[in-house]
Amino acid sequence: MANHLLSSLVLIPLIGSLLFLILPLKQERAIQWLNLGFSLLLFILIAFIGISEYQNLQELSKYGDVLLIEKWEWFRFSVGSFGEVSIDYFLGLDGINFPLIILSGVILVIGAIFSFEIKNQVKGYMALYQLISAAIIGSFLALDFFLFYLFFEFMLLPMFFLIGIWGGPRREYASIKFFIYTLFGSLFILAAMIILNISTFDMGKTALESASFLEEGLIHGFNLFEYSDQNSILKNSPLDAKSAYGFWSESIRYWAFWALILGFMIKLPAVPLHTWLPDAHVEAPTPVSIILAALLLKIGAYGIIRIALPVFPDIFMNSLTVLGIIGVISIVYGGMNALAMKDLKKMIAYSSVSHIGFVLLGLAAFNIEGLIGANYQLVSHGLISAMLFILAGVIYRRTGSRDISHYSGLNAKMPIYASFTLLAFLAGMGLPGFSGFIAEVLILIGAFGASMQNGISIWLPILGLLGIFISAAYFLWTMQRMFFGKFSLINSSWVEKIKDLENYEKFSLMALVFFALLIGIFPSLIIDISEISIQNLINQIQLK
Repeated sequence: MANHLLSSLVLIPLIGSLLFLILPLKQERAIQWLNLGFSLLLFILIAFIGISEYQNLQELSKYGDVLLIEKWEWFRFSVGSFGEVSIDYFLGLDGINFPLIILSGVILVIGAIFSFEIKNQVKGYMALYQLISAAIIGSFLALDFFLFYLFFEFMLLPMFFLIGIWGGPRREYASIKFFIYTLFGSLFILAAMIILNISTFDMGKTALESASFLEEGLIHGFNLFEYSDQNSILKNSPLDAKSAYGFWSESIRYWAFWALILGFMIKLPAVPLHTWLPDAHVEAPTPVSIILAALLLKIGAYGIIRIALPVFPDIFMNSLTVLGIIGVISIVYGGMNALAMKDLKKMIAYSSVSHIGFVLLGLAAFNIEGLIGANYQLVSHGLISAMLFILAGVIYRRTGSRDISHYSGLNAKMPIYASFTLLAFLAGMGLPGFSGFIAEVLILIGAFGASMQNGISIWLPILGLLGIFISAAYFLWTMQRMFFGKFSLINSSWVEKIKDLENYEKFSLMALVFFALLIGIFPSLIIDISEISIQNLINQIQLK
């Protein structure tokens, strides 16, 4: 078992999905509990890995800074005179992806709890839920580009059906829009992967002929560490860039890089590629919104950190200002749209666009504070966005309306709900003590530091600060309109439906608040396991 822990994280939900498809289960409640059981089993295994390997993660110093590795050749095929391509089954755990794996374990359990609300076609829903769980875990663990792409693609169809079948009144429109956007994003990533791999064939005939890993037959593959190694060899090659790359000149690599960035930015999503997100969130059922906001969006940013940054270090370093500008536009534009929204769920969706913009700002800083802050923000936003979408789902489930103006003085009838909403809003604003404060402070410190070292413009972190003020405005204004003042509802028939949180809602929200406070008060829990991996990533890139 010890040699296959990482594979087990992928296999548990895959087995669950297959069982839902083949077993003649008819009891709705039994199916729901079985789904929760698989998610709990996954969380327990993640917790076991975390407890047993935490100290080792703090002391990473070996090859690739990867603690746990599972690697073997999956299959091989010939490409004419170029040689052979080897596809590896390559999973790894390090300080960059481990916090996201823990986040996935927590969120998938929360999503499974709220999946008890699904009442139609329960068996099919649960099969898709476990399938997308496997794809999410696999995407975070994959260290082979081809394998990453497979897991990345596997998320597309389950999410399409989860929104399109179990979503709201405009679910068909939202699911098709989601499908089109993410499909185009996937195609851009596929194009970059193909160009990148073909370029290694041509490089193998010139600058890389003497490379040791070419002699071992490893160059023709999708191993992310080998792509990174090739950049080092190319830089130290006596040949110029065009000769080294042959037909695949530097301009081709430039377009491959931006194709990759474009694909991942659609997944984030960053402005102006964000328009699919509010529609998807509004129509998606609560558990699907939780997974979409807390996990799926993070894979776009993770892909930039894991793939685009180390594979194209030279182009990435020359693109920091552009990435920073896109991040700041997302922060301010997303925040201003959130301020204008009347629909509670749309307001939260645009706040996600704004807060994910901080990740791009941290990447643009390209220093230890900025990159740790970006990785930290992925975890923090995952916890906070899950809270916010649960709270939006609670009020919608009771009344059928998410319009902020339809409610006033809810604190009088739903005091516990109001308390959790206040906590979630304060966490979203970055109140000290919550995880969002640490993430945004690290990113801003990194961005200001980069500007002082003749890096990005100082206006980028200044505008990032503006985004924090905007987030305070829309969260506090929403709180004032919905919860304070005299109790009133636009529809008098809702009075009987308005009731405070149920036990499973309280438990889920308490768990998320606990984790947001835990890593907010003890940020070293994440920083200590991320710092070495991120510092070594910076060192590797600066040497290339």
